[in-house]
Amino acid sequence: VASPGRTQLQHERGQQFKAGQIAIISKHQIESVGFVEAPEIERKLLWQQGKVQFVGEPLSQVVRELSRHTHYTFKFSDTQVGDIRVGGYFQLGDIDELLDVLSGSFNIEVKRDTAGGIHLASREPTSSSG
Repeated sequence: VASPGRTQLQHERGQQFKAGQIAIISKHQIESVGFVEAPEIERKLLWQQGKVQFVGEPLSQVVRELSRHTHYTFKFSDTQVGDIRVGGYFQLGDIDELLDVLSGSFNIEVKRDTAGGIHLASREPTSSSG
């Protein structure tokens, strides 16, 4: 993200970016370039303060972003779990905070394995008998 106040950034291959542009770059290749408004730029740069903010992104996108900053890998029991929309501020590296929110507010079952995997599944609704 080329943030306001910086007139331009330059990619190692000579591509120049101006304030307000965002580029997705992986393995030294530019995958996409677009424009974003100032509030979105501020949100995208929160990682510099050790935080992230989500405003209705799918859970699959949330865990993809958080996985970049931890050693955990996430697995979904089905695509419906990954489609759940999530919002809020989270500290980078504090996966337990996110997992508590998912378990308590979204009725998602969280299981960890010994290899650093975190399995997320829809919790079966409890039925009351009687």
